[in-house]
Amino acid sequence: MKKTRRFATLFLCAVIAAVFLTGCSNIADFIRGNDNNGNNGNNGNNSQSYTISIERSITNGIVSSNKTSARAGETVVLIVTPSNGYELSTITAAVDSNSVTVNGTGNTRTFIMPANNVTVNAQFTQITYSISVAENIAHGSVTADKSSAAEGETVTLTATPANGYQFSAWNVTAGENETVTVTSGTFSMPAHDVTISATFTELPPATYSITITGGTATVNGSSVTSATAGTTITLTAAPATGYQLSAWNVTAGENETVTVTNGTFTMPAQNVTVSATFTAIDYYVSIPATSNGTVTANKQTAHIGDTVTLTISASTGYQLGSVTVNGGSVSANGTGNTRTFTMPASDVTVNATFTATDYSVSIPTTSNGTVTANKQTAHIGDTVTLTIVPSDGYKLDSISATGATISGTGNTRTFTMPAAAVNVTASFITINIGTKAKPNAVGDIVFNDGTALPASEYQTRNLTNREKQNAIAVVAVVASFNGVPDHAITVGLKQEYLPICSNTSQGYTNTQVFSHDGDAGQTRDDICYGDGGITDYTQANYPAIYWAQNYTGFGNLGSINNDWFIPTQQELLYVYEGKDAIMAAIDKIGSQYADSFIHENHTYYHTVTQFSNSETHICLVNLEDGNDNYGQYKDSYGPVLVIRYFQCN
Repeated sequence: MKKTRRFATLFLCAVIAAVFLTGCSNIADFIRGNDNNGNNGNNGNNSQSYTISIERSITNGIVSSNKTSARAGETVVLIVTPSNGYELSTITAAVDSNSVTVNGTGNTRTFIMPANNVTVNAQFTQITYSISVAENIAHGSVTADKSSAAEGETVTLTATPANGYQFSAWNVTAGENETVTVTSGTFSMPAHDVTISATFTELPPATYSITITGGTATVNGSSVTSATAGTTITLTAAPATGYQLSAWNVTAGENETVTVTNGTFTMPAQNVTVSATFTAIDYYVSIPATSNGTVTANKQTAHIGDTVTLTISASTGYQLGSVTVNGGSVSANGTGNTRTFTMPASDVTVNATFTATDYSVSIPTTSNGTVTANKQTAHIGDTVTLTIVPSDGYKLDSISATGATISGTGNTRTFTMPAAAVNVTASFITINIGTKAKPNAVGDIVFNDGTALPASEYQTRNLTNREKQNAIAVVAVVASFNGVPDHAITVGLKQEYLPICSNTSQGYTNTQVFSHDGDAGQTRDDICYGDGGITDYTQANYPAIYWAQNYTGFGNLGSINNDWFIPTQQELLYVYEGKDAIMAAIDKIGSQYADSFIHENHTYYHTVTQFSNSETHICLVNLEDGNDNYGQYKDSYGPVLVIRYFQCN
């Protein structure tokens, strides 16, 4: 007994200690015991809450809970909201695979929260409504392609009229006699049961078709394409312009002839075909007599659309002035003595006028002068006066007129007009620009006709516009052979600021093509024509060489448009020797036609002579002081002159 009491006392102490350690509110809670989740094993008080989850895959409706978590034993209320046209089919609550009982009906359901998390799921099904056919439909029957349908579903109707009747209208009602719209025999199912009915009407009397070509069929003044048997049909013809009715042809059934009297017939109990026959109307062609010529037509009468040909014959010395048909309302086509017109839907009158013949005086455009006549047209025997104006520096060489003899001298000539067109031609020849036949002295200005003007003649006067416009070069130095001037080195009047060649070109490191110190023309040929093995000649690879080869100067070079090239070192030194004379000549020519002789920003000029100290350099010459001990990369920009040789003898 003492042991038992001692044991009971120890057990009670242990229980009290456990109450404090576990947080039980009283000893009874502990004695009743809690499960592992804090739930009272004997449905006692419990502060543990469990979650309520609504399955996200629910479609066609919404399920919501009045709480998102609850303690075991609490009542959970579920609110069900189906989508339009749907209703709740099933609703479940489950803990894992174990279901929880859901109570209630309609859209409010409940369950008792177990001691675990719960998942709620639901399914909704579409509501269908009945489709019924009304009783006692008169003169026909109707069917629908389905006996029930969901809201929004398409229902197709079929109407079958009784003999002698035809379908008239649909009558579909829903709910409390609400009208449902039917379009082309179909309607969209409303959210109500529907009843289908239809109206059938008696067919009209039989009519037969009237197919007509070339006219109109009428009954009592109204156009018809069908009629009942026995109806009087009136026919009205519609002939095309220029045609008239010839006869009616009416057939019924299989080519049975129907009699037409005064444009009417009685409609048979058959379809009929009506056609009209038309013939073209004859119209007259009248041509009144006229003076100074005659006009005849190939037809005296014609139908609309016919081509009528007119033959015109003018008297000697006259030509057709005009020809009109019906005062010009009908177009007469063609040229010369034959004209045509298309016959209209009326009689026509052709009128013609004739005038004295004008013959043309033609003067083709010619270069270096003009010839004008006081008349562009003239009659036979008229006197035509020609005025001749040569361009500056030119004079008349010859003048002639076809079929006529030109008389007179100087710049006014005349001829008598023959009975034909006249063509006047003239040619002009150059009056030398310079007073020298060839340039042969330093300072000579060279013109594009090869002549030259010495400094002694222009130093004391201004150059004329003709001299300025046609100047192409200035003589820098004259070379002699056995004391006789042999050739002149001339300098072009234009400059460019360019590199000799690009650093990617074959010539950039090719010293052979730039080694002809005394012959710049050979350097040009080696590069431009490939004589030195150069195969990549382009404007991009050899800008300065290209510019020199295609040098056109400031004005017109005439026949002196080739053989220009960039000077060698020695040739440029020759140019330096004559710089004073060159500058004096350029000052006379003026900046409109010539560039300043020495570049204002760069006095070192390119040559085509290879620089001895580097294969990538060419020699430069300073045109201010004549210094030539300079080299520059071949791809560097610098001022460039062109020169040309002229024979002096």
